[in-house]
Amino acid sequence: MKPARNVKEIVNTLIHNKPVIIDTETTGLRNSDEIIEIAVVDIDGNVLVNTLIHPTQSVPLDASGVHGITETDIKDAPTFDIVWKGQLEELFQRHIVCAYNADFDMRMFGQTLKIYGFHLPSGIKTACIMKLFAEYRGDWDYRKNHFRWFKLKEAAELCGIDPAGLHRALQDTQLARKVLLRMAE
Repeated sequence: MKPARNVKEIVNTLIHNKPVIIDTETTGLRNSDEIIEIAVVDIDGNVLVNTLIHPTQSVPLDASGVHGITETDIKDAPTFDIVWKGQLEELFQRHIVCAYNADFDMRMFGQTLKIYGFHLPSGIKTACIMKLFAEYRGDWDYRKNHFRWFKLKEAAELCGIDPAGLHRALQDTQLARKVLLRMAE
């Protein structure tokens, strides 16, 4: 079993550094899918970015069934390159970027940037709230050889936070922020 770190201290240091918390909704989970909604909030919950994205591909019905975003919703939305250059790139370079399941969101940023001929800049600092919460809970998964991961809804409930309104980027971002703050208490 991995030795326990002082997660509360790690989280408090992270919060002290004023990270941004992000979430995305996508056209799916495959290596060819892309971002169709992005939200970014600061540690105080102020909304820095909250926008739908017009993708280069259609939104499959199974993806719409998860997040509720339809072709009609995104038809007049900006494309990802506009939002990246206009708002996101600078935020990503100036702040630690936190997400609940950061590996997934950062993979989606990389994939979507590649569609537009960009690359995810090197040196971006990230933190995964899901992995921090797993370590905070301390439930070791011997089969996977890491702390047990929890879905965002489960983490919120375990923290005594109402998880209403999941699977839209802004709601998930605010919920992840609350879970992060609860770990610091």
